[in-house]
Amino acid sequence: ADINQAYGPFHALTMATDGNNYEMINLLLNLGANPNKGNVLPALADNNNIDLFNTLVQRGLRANNINGYQALQIASKNDNIAFAQALLEANVLTISENGEEAPLINAIKNGNIDMVALLVNTANSNITYLDMPALIWAAKDGKTDIVNILLEHNANPNINYNNSTALMWAFNKNHPKVAKVLINAEADFFTDLTTHYQTTPNNVRSFVQFIKEAGADLNTIDTEETLLMMASADGLENLANDLINAGVDLDIQDSAGNTALMIAIMEGKINIAEMLLKHNAASLIVNNNGVNALGCAKNIVLTDQVSQ
Repeated sequence: ADINQAYGPFHALTMATDGNNYEMINLLLNLGANPNKGNVLPALADNNNIDLFNTLVQRGLRANNINGYQALQIASKNDNIAFAQALLEANVLTISENGEEAPLINAIKNGNIDMVALLVNTANSNITYLDMPALIWAAKDGKTDIVNILLEHNANPNINYNNSTALMWAFNKNHPKVAKVLINAEADFFTDLTTHYQTTPNNVRSFVQFIKEAGADLNTIDTEETLLMMASADGLENLANDLINAGVDLDIQDSAGNTALMIAIMEGKINIAEMLLKHNAASLIVNNNGVNALGCAKNIVLTDQVSQ
């Protein structure tokens, strides 16, 4: 009989390895058993038997194959960091596809910071499982240290799942520490704010206040406009109200010299213009054309009259 032949689910060296039967393992190896046949590596990982693993590596066991990858999956799921380290030192196959429960995903779900730090050096930090990216797996569960490690290894801070970024998941699950790490990594809160206030305009919790407390500069100018200018132009009244309550500068000017008040007037967003005036937005500032808020209003009236 061929000593390397598998008989159904049975393979001699795998069975001996699974049972930690050193005497049988040595006998089989001396009789010519190939340690790369069967499922020796997954069996070693199941038993977390590093000594036997090292012994078999000296007898020709290789980890740069599918069995090695399966062993790494098992080690990561079982939090066996020493065995995972041994596999990596043996050049284990680490390439995984989206959709698989990858070792890195296992480590994130387990909250094993040391395992994540070990695996992320050779893994794709943007890998997905069940279509959810690694960063969001960590962010939604409030695993701040793991979020930080992934970002340090080039995870995309704006990657999303179900049209929500990691920052939105941190908000929805109320993880302000995660939000702070994401904002420090330059997560795009402009887009998140627009999406949030367009899709959930009556949400009782303020996303603005949440990201402000996480360190976001609400007066940041992005694509030549502030958040307040964007809200004024788009008529997002709840967003404008939350920004005002958060203490943003009402009188910042864009490259054309227009303030949020001027923009609200020119775009016909009267409720927002009234809101801004109620909170003492400056009405006498002039833009690059020398026109103030009142002048903008007169121009709109004249334009309407001419068009009629």
